[in-house]
Amino acid sequence: MSMGLAIVGYGKMGRLIEQLAPEYGFDVRAKFDGRSNPRGQVLSDQTLQGVDVAVEFTSPEAAPENIRRLAAMGVNSVSGTTGWFGDLPAVREAVTKSGTGLVWAPNFSVGVNLFMQCGAFCEACGLRSVGLGDSPLREKRHAFGHAEKTCGGDASARLQPAGESGLESRRGTSRHT
Repeated sequence: MSMGLAIVGYGKMGRLIEQLAPEYGFDVRAKFDGRSNPRGQVLSDQTLQGVDVAVEFTSPEAAPENIRRLAAMGVNSVSGTTGWFGDLPAVREAVTKSGTGLVWAPNFSVGVNLFMQCGAFCEACGLRSVGLGDSPLREKRHAFGHAEKTCGGDASARLQPAGESGLESRRGTSRHT
């Protein structure tokens, strides 16, 4: 028997998940995008009927409310949305209270996680900024959410906006292309 899946955020990732779901034993029973689910308002017992788990790929503004509503409906969630982690304590409380589960990560990409480790190392060595340059993160609407997690704290104080590629140390800039 397949597991019921809801896709919350029907963009590029949502469509890919829909294509791959049957191969992994999931039956897509509900799909929501920003127009059909403004501020998570459409997530209900009725629209989530037969759903065991939801995959949430929306925006940093929408993700916390979507996850809280899914938890309130008893639906376990996997969130691939980044940039909302300032709301993690409240989301964690809602998930814990509901008895559901949540899988999340600042970024599931191996490359980005390696980059985060490099960012921590550079910071420890006295490097103060990391440029997003021509990275795929530039295409994301919330690239600075990735960047803040990479360098910790206030990204605007440590990161150069897109266009600069490289690392800036206290001794000058080193460009890597």
